[in-house]
Amino acid sequence: DPPHCDTMLKPVPATAGARSEGLDAQGVEPITVIAVQSPTPARSEVGAGCDHVSVRSPGVAEGTVERIAGPDISGADTMGVRIHLNVNLKQTTRSMDRYTFVATLSPTTAVVVQGDANADVLQDLLTKSVAARRYQ
Repeated sequence: DPPHCDTMLKPVPATAGARSEGLDAQGVEPITVIAVQSPTPARSEVGAGCDHVSVRSPGVAEGTVERIAGPDISGADTMGVRIHLNVNLKQTTRSMDRYTFVATLSPTTAVVVQGDANADVLQDLLTKSVAARRYQ
């Protein structure tokens, strides 16, 4: 809630003809890094009043989504999203935090880092991923 804030959950929407490369590291704190290049502008703007929203799936999970600052990367617009969920598992509830950081390098190119790791680690990884993308 509110419904127009769904871009907080997917700050880089999938578009037809987009190319992506990335890696997915599984483990205790899974991390995903993806570089996306789209033939059309790839970033959705987060609407007004969407800096802190609630999410709810009755009987399954509920929590909050909040916009946070991304790292300072020269020549890129950055943003971050923190998702805090309480997930119902049979006899218990598990709390979890997931972060997504996005660096928009141009209207059609973005780098995304997402994971359950410490936010500082993910921001550092985004900065290094942008540097690697620019080097290619």
